[in-house]
Amino acid sequence: MKIELERARAQFEYEREHHARILAAAPGEDRALAFSEAYDGLYAGMRAKIFLDQETEPKRKAVQKFKLLKRYLTSSSHVAECGPGNFHLAKVVAPHVESLALVDVVNGNPKARLPKNCKFYESDGVHLPTKLDDLDLVWSAHVIEHIHPEEVYDHLVDVRRALANGGNYVIFTPNRYSGPHDISRRFSRTAEGLHLKEYTVRELRRALKLTGYSQIRSYAGGKGVYVRVPGWLPVLAELKLSLCPRFSRRFFANLLPIKALLGIIIVGKK
Repeated sequence: MKIELERARAQFEYEREHHARILAAAPGEDRALAFSEAYDGLYAGMRAKIFLDQETEPKRKAVQKFKLLKRYLTSSSHVAECGPGNFHLAKVVAPHVESLALVDVVNGNPKARLPKNCKFYESDGVHLPTKLDDLDLVWSAHVIEHIHPEEVYDHLVDVRRALANGGNYVIFTPNRYSGPHDISRRFSRTAEGLHLKEYTVRELRRALKLTGYSQIRSYAGGKGVYVRVPGWLPVLAELKLSLCPRFSRRFFANLLPIKALLGIIIVGKK
Protein backbone atom coordinates (compact mmCIF):
# COMPACT_ATOMS: atom_id res chain seq x y z
CA MET A 1 0.00 0.00 0.00
CA LYS A 2 2.85 2.36 0.86
CA ILE A 3 4.59 1.60 -2.47
CA GLU A 4 1.36 2.25 -4.36
CA LEU A 5 0.92 5.60 -2.60
CA GLU A 6 4.52 6.56 -3.40
CA ARG A 7 4.00 5.72 -7.08
CA ALA A 8 0.74 7.66 -7.13
CA ARG A 9 2.39 10.71 -5.54
CA ALA A 10 5.31 10.54 -8.00
CA GLN A 11 2.89 10.31 -10.92
CA PHE A 12 0.77 13.18 -9.60
CA GLU A 13 3.80 15.45 -9.29
CA TYR A 14 4.99 14.44 -12.77
CA GLU A 15 1.60 14.99 -14.40
CA ARG A 16 1.00 18.27 -12.57
CA GLU A 17 4.32 19.62 -13.85
CA HIS A 18 3.52 18.63 -17.44
CA HIS A 19 -0.07 19.87 -17.10
CA ALA A 20 1.32 23.36 -16.49
CA ARG A 21 3.94 22.99 -19.22
CA ILE A 22 1.41 21.96 -21.88
CA LEU A 23 -1.04 24.72 -20.98
CA ALA A 24 1.74 27.31 -21.17
CA ALA A 25 3.22 26.03 -24.45
CA ALA A 26 2.65 28.07 -27.60
CA PRO A 27 0.38 26.51 -30.25
CA GLY A 28 2.11 24.49 -32.94
CA GLU A 29 5.47 22.74 -32.61
CA ASP A 30 6.12 23.81 -29.00
CA ARG A 31 2.80 22.44 -27.79
CA ALA A 32 3.11 19.22 -29.81
CA LEU A 33 6.58 18.69 -28.34
CA ALA A 34 5.27 19.29 -24.81
CA PHE A 35 2.57 16.67 -25.41
CA SER A 36 4.93 14.03 -26.79
CA GLU A 37 7.48 14.58 -24.01
CA ALA A 38 4.77 14.29 -21.36
CA TYR A 39 3.44 10.99 -22.68
CA ASP A 40 6.84 9.51 -23.52
CA GLY A 41 7.83 10.08 -19.89
CA LEU A 42 4.52 8.80 -18.55
CA TYR A 43 4.68 5.52 -20.48
CA ALA A 44 8.34 5.09 -19.53
CA GLY A 45 7.49 5.64 -15.87
CA MET A 46 4.71 3.05 -16.03
CA ARG A 47 6.97 0.48 -17.67
CA ALA A 48 9.65 1.13 -15.02
CA LYS A 49 7.07 0.74 -12.20
CA ILE A 50 7.76 4.30 -11.04
CA PHE A 51 4.16 5.29 -11.77
CA LEU A 52 0.90 3.38 -11.52
CA ASP A 53 -0.51 1.39 -14.41
CA GLN A 54 -4.01 2.83 -14.35
CA GLU A 55 -5.46 0.50 -16.99
CA THR A 56 -7.76 -1.89 -15.12
CA GLU A 57 -9.41 -4.72 -17.04
CA PRO A 58 -8.71 -3.01 -20.40
CA LYS A 59 -9.82 -5.95 -22.56
CA ARG A 60 -13.17 -6.24 -20.82
CA LYS A 61 -13.77 -2.49 -21.10
CA ALA A 62 -12.86 -2.58 -24.80
CA VAL A 63 -15.48 -5.26 -25.45
CA GLN A 64 -18.01 -3.15 -23.58
CA LYS A 65 -17.35 -0.03 -25.65
CA PHE A 66 -17.52 -2.05 -28.86
CA LYS A 67 -21.16 -2.83 -28.07
CA LEU A 68 -21.92 0.82 -28.79
CA LEU A 69 -19.49 1.29 -31.67
CA LYS A 70 -20.80 -1.70 -33.60
CA ARG A 71 -24.11 0.12 -34.09
CA TYR A 72 -22.22 2.44 -36.46
CA LEU A 73 -20.07 -0.17 -38.25
CA THR A 74 -20.27 -2.46 -41.26
CA SER A 75 -17.69 -4.80 -42.74
CA SER A 76 -16.87 -2.15 -45.39
CA SER A 77 -16.38 0.70 -42.89
CA HIS A 78 -13.22 2.84 -42.90
CA VAL A 79 -12.68 4.08 -39.36
CA ALA A 80 -10.19 5.79 -37.06
CA GLU A 81 -9.47 5.87 -33.35
CA CYS A 82 -7.97 8.94 -31.67
CA GLY A 83 -5.73 8.01 -28.75
CA PRO A 84 -5.72 4.19 -29.05
CA GLY A 85 -3.40 3.67 -26.05
CA ASN A 86 -2.38 0.02 -25.92
CA PHE A 87 -4.74 -0.87 -28.82
CA HIS A 88 -7.15 -3.02 -26.80
CA LEU A 89 -10.25 -1.48 -28.40
CA ALA A 90 -8.62 -1.40 -31.83
CA LYS A 91 -8.03 -5.16 -31.70
CA VAL A 92 -11.70 -5.73 -30.87
CA VAL A 93 -12.95 -3.48 -33.69
CA ALA A 94 -10.49 -4.43 -36.45
CA PRO A 95 -12.07 -7.79 -37.45
CA HIS A 96 -15.37 -6.01 -38.13
CA VAL A 97 -14.19 -3.22 -40.49
CA GLU A 98 -12.34 -2.69 -43.78
CA SER A 99 -9.61 -0.44 -42.36
CA LEU A 100 -8.69 1.16 -39.02
CA ALA A 101 -6.37 4.16 -38.59
CA LEU A 102 -4.84 4.60 -35.13
CA VAL A 103 -3.86 8.20 -34.35
CA ASP A 104 -1.86 9.31 -31.28
CA VAL A 105 0.96 11.59 -30.14
CA VAL A 106 3.16 8.59 -29.33
CA ASN A 107 2.90 4.85 -29.86
CA GLY A 108 2.17 3.61 -26.35
CA ASN A 109 2.87 -0.01 -27.30
CA PRO A 110 5.38 -0.11 -30.18
CA LYS A 111 5.81 -3.89 -29.92
CA ALA A 112 2.10 -4.59 -30.26
CA ARG A 113 1.10 -6.95 -33.07
CA LEU A 114 -1.72 -5.17 -34.83
CA PRO A 115 -4.18 -6.70 -37.30
CA LYS A 116 -3.19 -6.21 -40.96
CA ASN A 117 -5.98 -3.71 -41.63
CA CYS A 118 -4.67 -1.35 -38.89
CA LYS A 119 -2.13 1.43 -39.39
CA PHE A 120 -0.62 3.73 -36.75
CA TYR A 121 -0.22 7.46 -37.45
CA GLU A 122 1.68 9.87 -35.21
CA SER A 123 -0.08 13.20 -34.74
CA ASP A 124 -0.01 16.41 -32.72
CA GLY A 125 -2.84 15.17 -30.51
CA VAL A 126 -5.37 17.51 -32.12
CA HIS A 127 -5.55 16.84 -35.86
CA LEU A 128 -5.90 13.68 -37.90
CA PRO A 129 -3.44 13.18 -40.77
CA THR A 130 -4.71 15.02 -43.86
CA LYS A 131 -4.61 11.78 -45.86
CA LEU A 132 -7.41 10.43 -43.67
CA ASP A 133 -10.76 11.41 -45.10
CA ASP A 134 -14.11 9.93 -46.09
CA LEU A 135 -14.19 7.98 -42.81
CA ASP A 136 -17.41 6.29 -41.74
CA LEU A 137 -16.65 6.48 -38.02
CA VAL A 138 -14.13 8.10 -35.71
CA TRP A 139 -14.07 7.53 -31.96
CA SER A 140 -12.07 8.62 -28.96
CA ALA A 141 -12.22 7.07 -25.49
CA HIS A 142 -10.88 9.29 -22.73
CA VAL A 143 -9.03 11.60 -25.10
CA ILE A 144 -10.92 14.91 -25.25
CA GLU A 145 -9.96 15.71 -21.65
CA HIS A 146 -6.26 15.41 -22.61
CA ILE A 147 -6.46 17.97 -25.44
CA HIS A 148 -5.47 21.57 -24.77
CA PRO A 149 -8.76 23.45 -24.05
CA GLU A 150 -7.88 26.03 -26.70
CA GLU A 151 -7.72 23.31 -29.34
CA VAL A 152 -10.78 21.18 -28.63
CA TYR A 153 -12.81 23.10 -31.22
CA ASP A 154 -9.99 22.64 -33.76
CA HIS A 155 -10.05 18.91 -33.02
CA LEU A 156 -13.81 18.64 -33.52
CA VAL A 157 -13.62 20.60 -36.78
CA ASP A 158 -10.80 18.42 -38.07
CA VAL A 159 -12.58 15.16 -37.22
CA ARG A 160 -15.66 16.49 -39.00
CA ARG A 161 -13.45 17.26 -42.01
CA ALA A 162 -12.21 13.67 -42.05
CA LEU A 163 -15.69 12.13 -41.87
CA ALA A 164 -17.73 11.12 -44.89
CA ASN A 165 -21.15 12.71 -45.20
CA GLY A 166 -23.32 10.96 -42.63
CA GLY A 167 -20.25 9.73 -40.73
CA ASN A 168 -20.15 9.85 -36.93
CA TYR A 169 -17.75 10.83 -34.16
CA VAL A 170 -18.27 8.86 -30.93
CA ILE A 171 -16.83 10.45 -27.79
CA PHE A 172 -16.39 8.72 -24.43
CA THR A 173 -15.15 11.08 -21.71
CA PRO A 174 -15.68 11.43 -17.93
CA ASN A 175 -17.93 14.13 -16.52
CA ARG A 176 -16.34 16.95 -14.54
CA TYR A 177 -19.02 16.74 -11.85
CA SER A 178 -17.94 13.23 -10.83
CA GLY A 179 -14.23 14.01 -11.11
CA PRO A 180 -11.42 14.59 -11.16
CA HIS A 181 -10.77 11.35 -13.03
CA ASP A 182 -7.00 11.47 -13.53
CA ILE A 183 -4.33 10.82 -10.89
CA SER A 184 -5.43 14.09 -9.22
CA ARG A 185 -8.41 12.23 -7.76
CA ARG A 186 -6.20 10.97 -4.93
CA PHE A 187 -4.85 14.39 -4.04
CA SER A 188 -7.05 17.23 -5.32
CA ARG A 189 -10.64 18.29 -6.01
CA THR A 190 -9.79 19.47 -9.53
CA ALA A 191 -7.95 17.88 -12.45
CA GLU A 192 -4.29 18.90 -12.23
CA GLY A 193 -2.73 16.01 -14.12
CA LEU A 194 -2.82 15.17 -17.81
CA HIS A 195 -6.56 15.74 -17.89
CA LEU A 196 -6.14 19.32 -19.02
CA LYS A 197 -9.87 19.95 -18.75
CA GLU A 198 -12.78 17.71 -17.83
CA TYR A 199 -16.11 18.58 -19.43
CA THR A 200 -19.84 18.51 -18.89
CA VAL A 201 -22.42 17.11 -21.29
CA ARG A 202 -23.70 20.63 -21.87
CA GLU A 203 -20.26 21.91 -22.89
CA LEU A 204 -19.58 19.12 -25.35
CA ARG A 205 -23.03 19.22 -26.93
CA ARG A 206 -22.56 22.97 -27.46
CA ALA A 207 -19.06 22.43 -28.91
CA LEU A 208 -20.32 19.82 -31.39
CA LYS A 209 -23.16 22.10 -32.44
CA LEU A 210 -20.88 25.09 -32.94
CA THR A 211 -18.42 23.03 -35.02
CA GLY A 212 -21.10 22.01 -37.50
CA TYR A 213 -22.27 18.52 -36.55
CA SER A 214 -25.79 18.07 -37.92
CA GLN A 215 -27.10 15.73 -35.24
CA ILE A 216 -25.98 15.07 -31.67
CA ARG A 217 -27.02 11.95 -29.76
CA SER A 218 -26.50 11.30 -26.04
CA TYR A 219 -26.27 7.87 -24.44
CA ALA A 220 -26.50 6.78 -20.83
CA GLY A 221 -25.11 3.63 -19.31
CA GLY A 222 -21.82 1.81 -19.39
CA LYS A 223 -20.38 -1.69 -18.93
CA GLY A 224 -21.71 -2.66 -22.34
CA VAL A 225 -25.24 -1.35 -21.83
CA TYR A 226 -26.00 1.90 -23.66
CA VAL A 227 -29.39 3.57 -23.93
CA ARG A 228 -30.03 6.64 -26.05
CA VAL A 229 -31.49 9.45 -23.95
CA PRO A 230 -32.88 12.90 -24.80
CA GLY A 231 -30.08 15.46 -24.86
CA TRP A 232 -31.80 17.64 -22.27
CA LEU A 233 -31.88 14.88 -19.64
CA PRO A 234 -28.17 14.77 -18.64
CA VAL A 235 -28.02 18.56 -19.04
CA LEU A 236 -30.87 18.89 -16.53
CA ALA A 237 -29.08 16.55 -14.12
CA GLU A 238 -25.97 18.70 -14.40
CA LEU A 239 -28.00 21.83 -13.73
CA LYS A 240 -29.38 20.30 -10.53
CA LEU A 241 -25.89 19.23 -9.45
CA SER A 242 -24.59 22.75 -10.05
CA LEU A 243 -27.03 23.95 -7.38
CA CYS A 244 -25.54 21.57 -4.80
CA PRO A 245 -22.69 22.67 -2.52
CA ARG A 246 -19.38 22.05 -4.29
CA PHE A 247 -18.14 19.50 -1.74
CA SER A 248 -21.20 17.27 -2.27
CA ARG A 249 -21.35 17.29 -6.10
CA ARG A 250 -18.93 14.43 -6.62
CA PHE A 251 -20.77 12.29 -4.08
CA PHE A 252 -24.15 12.72 -5.80
CA ALA A 253 -22.65 12.47 -9.31
CA ASN A 254 -21.24 9.03 -8.48
CA LEU A 255 -24.55 7.61 -7.29
CA LEU A 256 -26.45 5.28 -9.61
CA PRO A 257 -28.39 6.02 -11.80
CA ILE A 258 -26.98 9.57 -11.91
CA LYS A 259 -23.52 8.20 -12.67
CA ALA A 260 -24.87 6.22 -15.64
CA LEU A 261 -26.59 9.32 -16.96
CA LEU A 262 -23.61 11.66 -16.58
CA GLY A 263 -20.82 9.47 -17.94
CA ILE A 264 -20.38 11.39 -21.19
CA ILE A 265 -21.13 9.29 -24.28
CA ILE A 266 -21.91 11.59 -27.20
CA VAL A 267 -22.17 10.93 -30.92
CA GLY A 268 -21.88 13.78 -33.42
CA LYS A 269 -23.05 13.17 -36.99
CA LYS A 270 -21.60 15.07 -39.94
